[in-house]
Amino acid sequence: MTAQPIGFSTQTALLNYDILAYIFNSFESRSRGSGRKALAACTLVCQTWSEPASEVLWRKLDSLHPLWALLAGRYFPPSAKRLTEFWTIVEPEEFVKEVAAKEPDLWKRFLHRASHIREIGTASYGEAELALIRSVVQHNGGTTFLPSLNILAWRHAVTTDMTLLVVISPSLRSLELSTARNISRHNGMHPPPNDYTPSEPLFAGLPAAAPYLHRLVISGRQLPSSIVYPHIVGLTRLRELCLYNDLCAVRPADLCLILGALPDLELLSTQVKDFFNPPCAASSTSLRELRLNGTPADLAGVLSPSGIDVPFLTSLSLNVDGVAYTASHQHCLEALALANFAPTLRTLVLATVVRDEQIPADAELAHYTTLIGPLMRLAHLEDVELRILNTWLNLADEDVLAVARAWRRLRRLILSYIPTDSVPSMTVLRHFAMHCPDLRELVLTKVRIPEALDVPAPVIAETLTTKLPAKAGSEKALHPLRKLDLRLTFATRDPINTLEVARFIDSLFPQLEVTATRSGRITVFTAPWEKIEAEIRRMRTRRSLGVQM
Repeated sequence: MTAQPIGFSTQTALLNYDILAYIFNSFESRSRGSGRKALAACTLVCQTWSEPASEVLWRKLDSLHPLWALLAGRYFPPSAKRLTEFWTIVEPEEFVKEVAAKEPDLWKRFLHRASHIREIGTASYGEAELALIRSVVQHNGGTTFLPSLNILAWRHAVTTDMTLLVVISPSLRSLELSTARNISRHNGMHPPPNDYTPSEPLFAGLPAAAPYLHRLVISGRQLPSSIVYPHIVGLTRLRELCLYNDLCAVRPADLCLILGALPDLELLSTQVKDFFNPPCAASSTSLRELRLNGTPADLAGVLSPSGIDVPFLTSLSLNVDGVAYTASHQHCLEALALANFAPTLRTLVLATVVRDEQIPADAELAHYTTLIGPLMRLAHLEDVELRILNTWLNLADEDVLAVARAWRRLRRLILSYIPTDSVPSMTVLRHFAMHCPDLRELVLTKVRIPEALDVPAPVIAETLTTKLPAKAGSEKALHPLRKLDLRLTFATRDPINTLEVARFIDSLFPQLEVTATRSGRITVFTAPWEKIEAEIRRMRTRRSLGVQM
């Protein structure tokens, strides 16, 4: 037994603030789950435990409701059905004034607990709660009662309200702002539906209220770029900017403004517009991840040399709008393959937006490698997700082989396509085992199960493992694939030779994760695969016991 230091005991350890804080930090502090209940119980154990447990308990909240419940105390009106509704039936100014004046200990405790809050999740703030927030700030000397807040999701329906600016402080690092149409009244009348000017002061005040903001997400449908971009560029320390707003679509001049004013920006997500012939290229040496939505023509314009210059980009996501696959889509892929950041790109997500319910039946079947041919020149890709769902495709075995040979460094691959009569055979999995030695995750919409998997499993394993680099101290390396999803492959009424399929897959990917239990409802898609997984587990058990198969 290891000797304990002089004066050390378990009792001493469990009364040490730093040790207790370390233990409580391992608990789940969200509002749901047993971890939060355990933390609440720990606050009642003794005075020594109360403070460190409370600090963790109040660190992350889903909303401000628990804080309001603390503030209410015995002032909670009995006519309210729930404690979290009390602010809808009281006069906020008088209520907060009375608590601060007559219950100084409660007021002090409220502010102390509020100072622990670091993160507030998604919450909707109505007019009554906004009025309560303003009253609390006013009686706190005009300063925020959340001085340590780092992460905030602010979602309310009163876009003319400026309460956000008095709640946040320089400690804020991440803000998700969801806005709605103006519903507040001016002089007893609703503002015109297209009058967005009352929202501008909110964005004008953000740089001063949160000067060290690193992440900003804006969503909603009513905010035009003219009242957003001139002000958010004042947030010069931004590293992530996500604009999920149709009216905030970025145009060439906007892109130049954003990238020029935000020297530390690493991630930009936005919709692009009017990039048919950009006058000059927007440049950034800090940008590492770019997520763009737009038409094929606009995206091709952005990716062209005159659109954007980001030589160190490593991740690109394109959401391509359009009814059907056209020549513009190909121009977009060509522009991507020729972009100045192509050599540094490691992650690529390409998705086509389906607008029609049905693709014309007489649409021409294009070979998969013909469509994605330009992308196959990007030999350094490691993570690829292609969701081409607005055209019929002819995905043959030789197409899959070409993909595996083109992207040998893949660690993750998702190929989503409309399954037709022309889908590759399950034997194409051999191509990935042979040519992609680092692949960890593979998803294919559908493959065809042949009547017989010709090559015996032991021969396949012997052939493929010799193609992989051997690990130190071992004669053969096992393929590292852990996740395999063949989606619609097993949604069939045809009989499946479970044992044969299991032997084939296990011989190729002996490290594949096969869980003993799976959450969720078993469907026509999952039931056959669960049987295959069960067979693989049985085979592995026999091997571990040295049983000859």
